[in-house]
Amino acid sequence: MTTDEVTGRLDHEPATRPPAHILEYLVETRIIDDASTVVASSLSGGVSNDVLAITAPGVDVVVKQALPKLRVEAEWFASPDRIITEAKALQTAGAILPNNVPPVLAFDEVRHLMVIGRAPRSCYEWKSDLMSGIVDDAIATELGEVLARWHRVTAHDSALAESFGDTEAFIELRVDPFYRWVGTQHAGVRGTVDAVVDRMLDTKTCLVHGDFSPKNVLIGSANPWVIDWEVAHIGDPTFDLAFPITHLLCKALYRPEARTQYRRTGESFLNAYSRAVGTSIAVADEEYLTLQIACLLLARIDGKSPAPYLDDTARSRGRAIALDVLNSAKPRLEKLWTLG
Repeated sequence: MTTDEVTGRLDHEPATRPPAHILEYLVETRIIDDASTVVASSLSGGVSNDVLAITAPGVDVVVKQALPKLRVEAEWFASPDRIITEAKALQTAGAILPNNVPPVLAFDEVRHLMVIGRAPRSCYEWKSDLMSGIVDDAIATELGEVLARWHRVTAHDSALAESFGDTEAFIELRVDPFYRWVGTQHAGVRGTVDAVVDRMLDTKTCLVHGDFSPKNVLIGSANPWVIDWEVAHIGDPTFDLAFPITHLLCKALYRPEARTQYRRTGESFLNAYSRAVGTSIAVADEEYLTLQIACLLLARIDGKSPAPYLDDTARSRGRAIALDVLNSAKPRLEKLWTLG
């Protein structure tokens, strides 16, 4: 198993011929002319997709197909129609910041297939740096500004509200397996978790990415690329702020000696976002943001898709601090960073 030099994701198989239905689609859409020259490499699509890197003379693209059943231990199903949402979200985000997302070259609503441009060869996942303890505040600052631009431009847009009003994929892939699942595992905080979910689902402000995590940020070129928009919807911008901070907290649990650096990077992200978004949309209050992060941190430990790199000690520490915050009368961000 090797690491793909373009995306930083893992190749699970050596280069091979793509499946017949993929070849057929590439020819249909005129992305390729000669099927005999096409080579495919399997890339990690997380737990929810099959992803192939496709190369041929003059062609360098990625084909993504949504899975109806996710690759996790627990039973977890989700509608593959989310690929349609992802394609449209990439087009919307690309119209605002074309240098920060891959271009959509084709998508098929029936076969649940999408073809996108491949990242520059120098790119890799930001997650790989963070896992290694390499922390760059400049990247966090730029991402805060990019996210703020997407939130600001898409806020209170009636046309987008209609196009991205369906939250089914977000509920299937985030709300149920993250929030509601941990609510069943920790009955003592279920009321708090349910209240966070209710507020989140009642908020319809702007286009929310829904998976704004370091694994979905490709760095190494002039502009970071943000990928994997399959749960995008018109919703609560606080989720997109809480998600990357949660991932930084998990990295701090994994590398406690670098906790200060991860915290500084999280603050850089939030400060840049706040400056860039201005008064165009209401920024979440600290207590609500803190509760969101605590819910997500608990989900990365006891949810349906736990962070695989955390050992028992790190999981125990993370669980304790998340539960402490969720039980607190006055939740504060600084409490999360004490990490038990």
